[in-house]
Amino acid sequence: VSVVIPLFNKEDFVLEAIESVLSQSFDDYEIIVLDDASTDNSFEIVKKLNSENLVEFKDSGYFIKNGMKYAYLILKFISGETILERQTRQSIASVFELKRTIVDVLNGLKSIHSLSPPVVHNDITPQNVMLDLSGEQQTAKIIDFGFARELELSGKSSLKPGVNPWYSAPETMHGAYSPQSDLFSVGVLMYHILYGAPPWFKDATDNIESD
Repeated sequence: VSVVIPLFNKEDFVLEAIESVLSQSFDDYEIIVLDDASTDNSFEIVKKLNSENLVEFKDSGYFIKNGMKYAYLILKFISGETILERQTRQSIASVFELKRTIVDVLNGLKSIHSLSPPVVHNDITPQNVMLDLSGEQQTAKIIDFGFARELELSGKSSLKPGVNPWYSAPETMHGAYSPQSDLFSVGVLMYHILYGAPPWFKDATDNIESD
């Protein structure tokens, strides 16, 4: 279940909405709530973002529920769809559109790689690039910094389950993350947009032997 809480609501309503969601039983969650005891520093990274090609931070806070402290982020809503959603509906319109999309992604990465210390996104995939359709021209924006790390913290602290291996540079399998590994992922993303799948994607059903 995806939960969207509009930014214009008062703080007490936002807290009640989050608490209400946490009290429900769903098979899967997509909600911006993080246990404050986590060692994940993605909250602090998101606060530093400053580029038209990155998701925009608005506010953050925390609340107490059942003796646990939870932190939450409020991000600016992006009116559009992910590259994966676009690919599901239709192919990219032209090489010009592809170039513009990739340049937007590279500009977003340039912004975080230029921070001090540099930040590595670690998860550039079609699911994590939104196409903002609210302007006269569509703009690609990088989202989901859950696996992002400051360069000095990359390595062992980045070895978390959930990173998509189809888009990861080979060295990341050994904990070696860098701005260059993000660029590798952009190359795989570009290939996916052109051909509809990552260069080494294999359908799991290929391994099923027929009776």
